[in-house]
Amino acid sequence: MPGAWRCRCRRPLPAASRACPAEGGSQMTSLATVVPDCWNQIGVGGDHSCPELVKHIHCRNCPVFATAAQSLFDRQLPEEYVAEWTAALARAEQGAEYEFVSVGIFRLGEEWLALPVSCLAEVCLIRSIHRVPHRTNRFFKGLVNIRGQLHLCVSLRGVLGIEGLDSDGRGPVPDGASNGETDHGMLVVAERRGERWVFIVDEMAAVERIPRKELRKVPGTLANPLSGYSQAVFIWRNRHVGFLDEERLLTAFGSLGQ
Repeated sequence: MPGAWRCRCRRPLPAASRACPAEGGSQMTSLATVVPDCWNQIGVGGDHSCPELVKHIHCRNCPVFATAAQSLFDRQLPEEYVAEWTAALARAEQGAEYEFVSVGIFRLGEEWLALPVSCLAEVCLIRSIHRVPHRTNRFFKGLVNIRGQLHLCVSLRGVLGIEGLDSDGRGPVPDGASNGETDHGMLVVAERRGERWVFIVDEMAAVERIPRKELRKVPGTLANPLSGYSQAVFIWRNRHVGFLDEERLLTAFGSLGQ
């Protein structure tokens, strides 16, 4: 600042250390900075003897105060400080994501099932399934056109060994049984490493984030046809939902097209 006045105090501000929930409860690297805090000595926080108060009224209007504040942002960050906070924030983000799993929940007959949203590429309205001579069977339904591309349409009911209900809930029917348009259900496009398959569900209910702590082990009974493809079960809206293992299921899908 021009003129005869200069900041006369050199007492440093308290160290700007900040605690972080790092392992072991240790604190992060301190960012202690020596800044002349004349505002606490002869300014509004001190004895008000600073001659510049007549001109600026308050220390926050003084260029010395502004320069000191700017220096806190301009200081060089220690490498260990950056590394510690990078690791701490990465751990926090990974921990939060791991606590939940995002799933698409759907109904197949009387069964409520779910798959990770990471393997669900698209859900669309039901449409024609074109049979493939000598290949269409209870597992492989044919080909279906999705956005101008033909994809293999497989029977999830056939793979899982369960039966579906017709649109009125009156009895079991095979999915995609007719070569024409069907009037119920949805098409789900599943994807893994660039490969896509389509299967029919009776109802696509919701996409939910399920706490992992609510996932329960699948009962290993011979009477449960889903046990071979399920990785867990959970409760959703008072319903038991089978959480399918996408790797095992999509591997089975892939074998049908060979």
